[in-house]
Amino acid sequence: MVYLRFALIGMDWVVKHRMIFLGLGWLTVVLFLVLGVMAFITARKQQTEKKALVLNNNINRFLLGMMMSALNPVQIPFWFLWTSILIQSKMLDVNSLAFNLFTVGAGTGTIAGLAVYIHGGYWLVNKLKASNKTLNMIMGIIFLLTALLQLYRIVYKPFV
Repeated sequence: MVYLRFALIGMDWVVKHRMIFLGLGWLTVVLFLVLGVMAFITARKQQTEKKALVLNNNINRFLLGMMMSALNPVQIPFWFLWTSILIQSKMLDVNSLAFNLFTVGAGTGTIAGLAVYIHGGYWLVNKLKASNKTLNMIMGIIFLLTALLQLYRIVYKPFV
């Protein structure tokens, strides 16, 4: 929620400076492409189907999840992408009340999404015997699809 609120605070200024807005849009495409390619390269380099290291430690899972979520820098381009789409499509007004309501709603949705991710990831790893390689492939696909979505938005629905 903190990353989202910072993204929303900066969006008003960024939207007023269209060249910066466009530059950040292209930077988001490049970042997600790089992350997607890196996930595929990592998956390809993995020879054995080992379980994730995170599953083999004694750290409290809740605290580990909070730390990993708080330190995840991918949230910044993610929230930039979605807030810019919502502002551009006029679904999110650029004012404090709309930003506060959106932040609370996104926080609630994020908690629900993380719960699904936690239980779905647990199911994938334990029931399907999914490995780091499989999970990296899935993340690579998600990053590439996100990059293509942003590229489409920049090319075919430019901010006017």
